[in-house]
Parts: sequence; structure tokens; C-alpha cells
Amino acid sequence: MNNFECSINDLNDLEVLNNAPPNKNKGIIRTENKNENENKNENENNFITNAFLNKMKETRSIRIILTVLIVYLILNSDQVGEIIFNTFPYLMKSATESNLLGKIIIALFIGTSVILSISFFPDP
Repeated sequence: MNNFECSINDLNDLEVLNNAPPNKNKGIIRTENKNENENKNENENNFITNAFLNKMKETRSIRIILTVLIVYLILNSDQVGEIIFNTFPYLMKSATESNLLGKIIIALFIGTSVILSISFFPDP
């Protein structure tokens, strides 16, 4: 065969592609490789967890979480529910429970408050 040609058997055999000597024990899985794979998976999981926790510790993330929490608590309080029920009765099922349109509007208020808090109070 030419230097640039190969057979289908060569493509199926990864050892030929890697120019490694053929392994006679193809069916045997070594425990060393399993342990290495498990350690690699644990390291990746730890990296992802640490990256997530570091992102959550940033001041911007804390500010966003607090903004969402405060706006949610205010908009779902009984007093604000009664005001909305008296003013816009089509947004509420009862004085304490909003319907789907009311929940969508509350979500829009929360999103708007997050955008405003990020744009008017940038990180130091």
C-alpha cells in the first residue's frame, strides 16, 4: 500500500494509529487504568464544584441573589397582594395567590430589578 493509504482494520485498531506495539491482552482491563479514570473523574468533579462555589462567592452573585430574594418577598407579601388584587384583579386568583399572568409580571419585575441593580451599582 501507499504511505497515505490504510486498511479498515488499521482504522479500527487504535494501537496502530498511535504507533504503539500491539497489545496481546486486549480483553483485559487493568485496574490501574480504572483507578486513574476514577481519580480523573473525582478531580474534574472537584474542579467543577470549586468553580461553582467560587462563582457564588463573588460580590456580584451575592448581590443578584439578595436582589431576587428581596423583590420576591416584597412582591409575594400579603399587603402587596391585596394592593394588586384591588388595583388589577385580573392578575390575581385571590388576594394572596396570583394567576399565570400575575406570575409572569412578577418574574418580569424580578428580572428588571436584577438588570437595574447590576447596571446602576457595578462591582467595585
